[in-house]
Amino acid sequence: MMVGARDLAITWGDTLAYWRWEMDANSRFARGEVAALEIVWWLEIRAKIQTRRLSPGTTYAAYLVFKLMGGHIGFAGQPVKVRVGFVGDEALGKESVAHVDPAAGATTSRSRGNPPGGGGSRV
Repeated sequence: MMVGARDLAITWGDTLAYWRWEMDANSRFARGEVAALEIVWWLEIRAKIQTRRLSPGTTYAAYLVFKLMGGHIGFAGQPVKVRVGFVGDEALGKESVAHVDPAAGATTSRSRGNPPGGGGSRV
């Protein structure tokens, strides 16, 4: 299941000083619309999916797909905290720290904490 940019709750996403919405022919979504970041000091993106659409006993993963444009600054060497949880129980969710290496075009991550019920991210 994939969630397009317009279906995300992006902090300051409706403020033109920080974000702009543009078309990208390489987008995986029918509308081709993507959110382009101008500048922010911190980044918060939230998405909701209906858990009834998920299969019980199945392990799921969450990915944020993004493209770094030329002239970007700020990601190099900076840890990015990522949390997956349930609405109302966000503090119990699984937190990871990712490092984006723009030169290599790669990310690495490590996890801390467990989702409610412990173990893997199972629904």
